[in-house]
Amino acid sequence: MDLISIIASIMLVIGCLYFIWMPFTAKKASSVYKATVFVDDKIKKEELYATLNEIEMDYKMNKLSFDDYQNMKKAYELEVATIIKNENELGRKSIKHKESTADTIKKIEAEIDAELASLRQERRMKS
Repeated sequence: MDLISIIASIMLVIGCLYFIWMPFTAKKASSVYKATVFVDDKIKKEELYATLNEIEMDYKMNKLSFDDYQNMKKAYELEVATIIKNENELGRKSIKHKESTADTIKKIEAEIDAELASLRQERRMKS
């Protein structure tokens, strides 16, 4: 047998062993998916906070009617609440918390208000 055939055979065996061994050493797809969803949700949540802040500023400058302001604010707050709920579910894993829906909504609204207040503070500092 010539040298090239031996080298090609060894490379082929190494390649086969690599593809057989990979599924056992690779991370599970579900954990990668959860991490990706968490990052995407975090970015989307920040964008929604900024949008809520802009809606409030538009309303205060009389660019939006009260009804439009309330409808838009409620829609965006529901989106933020959904993201926060998903984050909590991903973070809890097996821990189960029994909270009433009203308590959860109050906590979420308090978190939204705190984030909006910090965004307003940053905007004032820049001005």
